[in-house]
Amino acid sequence: MNRRVARASATRVDWMRPLRYLWRAPLFVLHAFIALPITLAIIRYGKNRRDRDGRRLDHAAMAWWAAGTVRLCGLRSRTVGAPLPHPVLLVANHVSWLDIMVIHSQVGAGFVAKAEIARWPLVGYMAKAGESVFHRRGSGSSQQAVVEALTERLQVGGSVAIFPEGRTGPGVPVLPFHGRLLAAAVASGTPIQPVAIRYERAGRYHRTIAFRPGEPFLVNFLRILGGPPATVEIHFLAPIEPEGVGRRDIAQQARAAVVEIVERDA
Repeated sequence: MNRRVARASATRVDWMRPLRYLWRAPLFVLHAFIALPITLAIIRYGKNRRDRDGRRLDHAAMAWWAAGTVRLCGLRSRTVGAPLPHPVLLVANHVSWLDIMVIHSQVGAGFVAKAEIARWPLVGYMAKAGESVFHRRGSGSSQQAVVEALTERLQVGGSVAIFPEGRTGPGVPVLPFHGRLLAAAVASGTPIQPVAIRYERAGRYHRTIAFRPGEPFLVNFLRILGGPPATVEIHFLAPIEPEGVGRRDIAQQARAAVVEIVERDA
């Protein structure tokens, strides 16, 4: 029944879309060409400084810019729970490129990203500034190097966020969680905190944020930019202590906790 309703909704003409572009697009341009350079400057020179709340200035700047990006895409954020103090390995479901912005808006954490992103103009710089760890997909040696880099990052007190599904999915159902990168938390004795990212509209799961089959990034971005207002819930769930627990069991526990939130009305 829910799928039939979703298909019927998708066929309706959204007469408000042009008006949303009319005000969101100019604001996004300002956000990209004025707010972003300011953010990058603070990130570059603020790593050793703190704001009034004790946060590193570079983390605070990234959170400010990420929150603005999420809001300009028509999403209101609702946070449930709180991230653990550093260091922590955040384990989240993966629906959209917006997931990275959503997490950055809440906590200063690096990400694991594919190696190609490091060479992308601007985006690559942002990824490096956000302390991302890069890997080559399909390379076993690269995966091991990533695990070692994550372990080192956690051991020195940094936090990292990963998407153990390994790719963006449809949102519902949540794809299986792979446990390979969780070895870094086990090796460093760092707690793992599941994070459930749930997009909602009118109290129901909002499926149109996810990539459509074969949809390029730009098309997805423009579709979201002109889309109706929605809400993104960020649930910081009960942590999992790695002592005496294998990475596969951790992956299953984390996925079960995330599924309970994301698929509650599926």
